[in-house]
Amino acid sequence: MVKLLASGKTTFSKELGSRICMPVIGRDQIKEGYVHTLGQSHNELPEDANRIATDIFFDTLMGLISKNVSVIAEAAFQHQIWSTMLEPFMSKAQVYLILCKVDENIALKRFVQRELDNPLREYFYGDKDIDLARKGLRLEMINDLLTKSCLRPIYAYTRRRTYPKIDNIPYF
Repeated sequence: MVKLLASGKTTFSKELGSRICMPVIGRDQIKEGYVHTLGQSHNELPEDANRIATDIFFDTLMGLISKNVSVIAEAAFQHQIWSTMLEPFMSKAQVYLILCKVDENIALKRFVQRELDNPLREYFYGDKDIDLARKGLRLEMINDLLTKSCLRPIYAYTRRRTYPKIDNIPYF
């Protein structure tokens, strides 16, 4: 489950997991647990904290898959960082790539609202852009989506918070 920030990945993956009775592991939730354990805000963490959270995420997924547990993995995929981390999964599981598609303006509006509604996000993620949003300045969404892949994506259109087309996704 991948796409740009605030595209509906978490909401969609939870709904999908609920409908097909499959656990959802989110990279953001791994990062939040890591931050809780260290007792420091994102800005106080070691420089490699995001890499460590990503490693824990993939280790968790591999642990489940190696024990024959199907899982939905949810994250804002960054091709340059993660493309090689997917390779070990290809021989151990059927991997489906679901891309959440939404207009960038809607994603930007969601991102800003989410940040303003929950001040803890800044503690966990150090979202510097939220200060610009508080000042009313326009933010640019960065879409570092997986652009080269051997996987053929399934698209989930997440403009609304309801997903009537979810039943069209192949049953895993």
